[in-house]
Amino acid sequence: MGTPVHVRCSNEFLATLDAWRRRQADLPSRSEAIRRLVEEVLNHERAWRAGPHKGAWTARAMAAKELDRLGDTSATEGERRDRKRRILKGPPEFREMRKDLPKPKKRARSIPVAKLNAGQ
Repeated sequence: MGTPVHVRCSNEFLATLDAWRRRQADLPSRSEAIRRLVEEVLNHERAWRAGPHKGAWTARAMAAKELDRLGDTSATEGERRDRKRRILKGPPEFREMRKDLPKPKKRARSIPVAKLNAGQ
């Protein structure tokens, strides 16, 4: 079994829940319906956090191919690579706004060797 959890629900919520239950093949109890819905949301959230969907990778590959085709041939290979990376990655202010990407790890500040030797 499991630990019982008691939840207070509004009449509107229960009506919506009951309507969902009636659409199921086996007409689950209210507690089973709530369990299924919560489990579905939690599993979906885990899958969403796993990374971009297949379509995102395909779109990125298509954009990269088009950028290679349209790239400035007078620029060096390194410049073309850097420009392509910046375009595909997007502006930093947009990356900072995105909630679906992990926050970058802050680097530890390095202390110049001259300051370390000065303390001796």
